[in-house]
Amino acid sequence: MVRSRRMLVSLVLAGLMVVMASVVVAAPGGNGKGNGKDAQNKARLTWSTARLEQTLEAGTSAIVEVSLTSSAELKSVSLRVPGGLGRIITKIEPSTFDLEAGKAKTVRFTLSMPAEGAHSQGGVVQAIVGRRNMPQSLKVLVKVPGDADASDDAGNAGKTKDDKRNNGKGQGNANGKNKSTGAAAGK
Repeated sequence: MVRSRRMLVSLVLAGLMVVMASVVVAAPGGNGKGNGKDAQNKARLTWSTARLEQTLEAGTSAIVEVSLTSSAELKSVSLRVPGGLGRIITKIEPSTFDLEAGKAKTVRFTLSMPAEGAHSQGGVVQAIVGRRNMPQSLKVLVKVPGDADASDDAGNAGKTKDDKRNNGKGQGNANGKNKSTGAAAGK
C-alpha cells in the first residue's frame, strides 16, 4: 500500500511539473507584448543570391551589391566575414543596420585581391543579431583567373568526393576500394 501511494504521489508531482512547464513556455513577456527575441528566433533571412561569385585579377578591387530581406523586423544586424575571406572583403557598407519585415536592404561589399600571393578564396558572410549568428549565411567565392583552386570547391580541385570527405587522405570508400590508388583495401 505504501509503495503504491509513493508511486501515485510521484506521478502527480511529475504531472504538475509538466503542466507548470507548459504554462511558463506559453506565457507572454512581462508586458504582454513578448520580448524581441521571439521575432529574432523566428526570423528567416533571404539573400538576393544564393551564392556570390566574383572573379578578380591580382591587385584589383571590385564593389558588389547584394540585398538582404528578413521575414521579421530585426534591430542592429551586423555582418561578419570569418576566416581568409575576411582579408578579401575589406569593407561592408552599411556595417550595422535594421531590417524591416519583407523590405530588402542593399549591402555593398568591397573586394580587394592582394597583388602578392593572390589565390581563390571561398567562405561565408554571416549575419549577427545581438549575440546570435543567423543560420542563413551568404556563400562567397572570389576567383583569380588561371588559379587551379578556382573550382566550385576552392582548395579541393582534382580531388574525389571520398578524398574531400577524408580531408584528402584517400582513406577509401564503402565498397572497400581506395579511390586514390584504385587498389582493393587489404591487399
